[in-house]
Amino acid sequence: MTSYLRHLPVLIIFAAAVALHVVAWRWGVRAAGARAAWARKVLVSLAAGSGAALLLTGMGLEFTHMRQAMPQQMWIFFVRGASLAWALASGWLFLALWLWRAAPSFDSRRRRFVRAAGAAAVAAPAVAGGYGAFIARTHMQAQEVEIRLADLPPDLDGLRISQLTDIHLSPFLSLKQLARAVSLANEWRPHLALVTGDLVTGRVDPLDDCLRELAKLRPSDGIFGCLGNHEGYIGAGSYCAREGYRLGIRFLRAETRYMRFGRAGLNLAGVDYQSMGGPYLSGLERLLRENRFNMLLSHNPDVFPTAVEQGYRLVVSGHTHGGQLALELAGVSFSLPRLFTPYVRGLYREKDSALYVSRGLGTVGIPVRLGADPEVTLIRLCAS
Repeated sequence: MTSYLRHLPVLIIFAAAVALHVVAWRWGVRAAGARAAWARKVLVSLAAGSGAALLLTGMGLEFTHMRQAMPQQMWIFFVRGASLAWALASGWLFLALWLWRAAPSFDSRRRRFVRAAGAAAVAAPAVAGGYGAFIARTHMQAQEVEIRLADLPPDLDGLRISQLTDIHLSPFLSLKQLARAVSLANEWRPHLALVTGDLVTGRVDPLDDCLRELAKLRPSDGIFGCLGNHEGYIGAGSYCAREGYRLGIRFLRAETRYMRFGRAGLNLAGVDYQSMGGPYLSGLERLLRENRFNMLLSHNPDVFPTAVEQGYRLVVSGHTHGGQLALELAGVSFSLPRLFTPYVRGLYREKDSALYVSRGLGTVGIPVRLGADPEVTLIRLCAS
C-alpha cells in the first residue's frame, strides 16, 4: 500500500489541473455572452475538453499496471510526458487568465501592469520548460565526491569508484549521451565501476544497447551493479543479470563479491530494488562479512538506516534523480521526492557510515531537469 503513495502528489497535480480546466471553461463560456457566436463556445469547449482529456490520460498512465496492460509502444512515453508538462503549466496559464480577466477592474496604469504580469505567467513555464528540456537535461556533469570514513583500511584509502545510475535510455536520453557518460567515468580511471539501476524506463527501450555501452566501462577491478524499480516493472531482472554477466557486468542480486586491495578486504553487496516503505534488507544479514569493509549497492536510498544498523560502512544509491525538478529557496530545496524520502541527493552520514545518492543521468515522466543536472559520479574513499 505504501508504494502507491508515491503516485499521490502527481495525481493531486493532475486533479487540480483538471479542476482548473473546468473553471476556465466556465469563464470562457460566460465571456462569450448569451448572444455570442456559437462557434466561440464550441472552440472554448474543445480547448478545455482536449486539455482535460490529456490530463486524465496522464493520470491513468501514472499507474504501472495500467501501462503494462497497454501495447508497449513509444507514444505512451510521449503522451505521459506531455500530460505532466501540461498539468504543471496549467497553473501558470490559469493565473495568467485570472489576471487578464481581473485587469478591466483596475485603472489604466495598473491594468497594463496586471496584463504584463499575465503575459509573464504565460511565458514562465515555456521558458523554464525549454531550459530544462534542451539545456539542463543534457548538461552532464562529472561530480567528484570525496567520502571520508573513520577506520578506513589503509589500502582502501584513495580507492576510486565511478557510478552511473538512473540512465533511462530512451527517446529522452540517447546512446550518444550514455557513451559520453561512460567516457567521463573512464577518464577517472576507477578501480570499481558501479551501475545502480534503472537502465531503461519501459519495455520498448533499448536495454541491449544500454548493456553493451555500459560494458565499455574500463575499471581495473570490475563492473558491478544492482537493479532498479524499472527493471522490475518490465520483468527484465533475470535478463539483465544473465546478459550483463555475459558482457562482463556483474549485477548483484542479494549477492556479494569479495575483493582484496593490498591487505584490505572489501565486501561488495548488492540488492534488487527495495520497495518503498520496507521492510528493508529483510533476511539479508548473511551478506555482511565481519571484520571487513562492507559496501552496499541499493537503488533505493531509504535502506540507509537499516544498512547502518546491519554494519555497512558505505551505501551507494540513486532512484530520486536528485529531485529532477528541484526549486531552491533560502537554502532549502523543494522537489517531489522530498515528500517521500530525506535522501534526495548528495552525501549523508549516520554514525560511522555514509550514503551517496547520485542525481543520475535520465528522466522519467517529463523530459525536463531543473536544479538537478545529470551526473556521472566519481567517488574517492579517504581515511578521516
